[in-house]
Amino acid sequence: MADKCYAPMFAPNNVFACIFLRLFYLLLVVMLIVATLGLILLFESGRCLIKQYLYRAQHCTEGNREPNVPI
Repeated sequence: MADKCYAPMFAPNNVFACIFLRLFYLLLVVMLIVATLGLILLFESGRCLIKQYLYRAQHCTEGNREPNVPI
């Protein structure tokens, strides 16, 4: 059975920081996929890492203080 993937905990950021952080996380996800030739997607931990980066990008201004939010 696959392990659950939980959202990372982080403080909210202001709008200007989020613009930069969204670009950073999206580029990071693309680089991870390209650098590993997509092999990162074969592993649950790799998919979870990508989900966590995308969660940070999507919820940048809100932050997350709950440790058990499944994504």
